[in-house]
Amino acid sequence: MDIIRYTSEYKNLKEQFTCGNIVIDNFLRNDNALDENQGITYVLLSDKKDVIIGYYNIEVGRVDQMEEIGGNVMYIERRLAKRDGVWC
Repeated sequence: MDIIRYTSEYKNLKEQFTCGNIVIDNFLRNDNALDENQGITYVLLSDKKDVIIGYYNIEVGRVDQMEEIGGNVMYIERRLAKRDGVWC
């Protein structure tokens, strides 16, 4: 298994990836994972490099969270701002 930077070379593998969380699945499937404005994405590939086992994304300045509001689970994206050299 290898952890490598996700590039368009591996786009053909994204449709078979699922972790059971639609927000996480869709980030990879709708090409946000290739948008450097959304951070840098790395994938864990199988030994044959034919299956994405998992992925992670590193982005400075954004925190994503799931929050329950009125009995509904909502996806919330919060952009951070840099103040006096500190992200907040």
